Amino acid sequence: MVGAASSLRALVGAPVFAIFSAYGAVRLIELIGIARRKLLIVAALFIVVASLTIFVKRYFFEYPTEAAIHWQYGMGEAIAFAQKSSYTCVVLNSDSNSNCFAIQDFIAKVPFYTQYSPQEYQKSPIPPWIGGSRDKIYALGKYRLMSLSKQSKLDERCLFILRPEKVSELAAKGYNWKEVYNIKDNRGIEHFKLIEIIKAKT
Repeated sequence: MVGAASSLRALVGAPVFAIFSAYGAVRLIELIGIARRKLLIVAALFIVVASLTIFVKRYFFEYPTEAAIHWQYGMGEAIAFAQKSSYTCVVLNSDSNSNCFAIQDFIAKVPFYTQYSPQEYQKSPIPPWIGGSRDKIYALGKYRLMSLSKQSKLDERCLFILRPEKVSELAAKGYNWKEVYNIKDNRGIEHFKLIEIIKAKT
């Protein structure tokens, strides 16, 4: 019904599915008769145990990593580091998001964490829904949002806030870079690298 990133939308349907499932189970018990009820109970218990096993695996082992990515864990810490640094240009990458959401994190989190002036923002507001947003470069103060894959050359004066896999892509394209800072969660999983380009691709 929806993707993993927006699964909360499916919660509204949970009570309806539960009602239909309960009604179906009751009707099935009535139809099969007493002789086969034990078999049905065993099957139902098996389904419950299997469902709980899947739930535990998804909730305790897979969801924390997915949630950290979708809720942009570490972005606040990354921006706080950038704010205290001497860099006059900070670049965020729009390639990691889907096309329609490419700028939403940028216009929500940068103003929030930097306490960007609402009056200043209203002088040149950035609409949250823009088709083809990866083809453009957006700016809020010293922060820039751009598609790194579409840039012919990256500015060596900037600090780049990137996902680890995007840093690997830069290296594959011939860029030399130096890690300035990194953001990890309490399980040691790295979510962001803050890097600078020490030698731009020629």
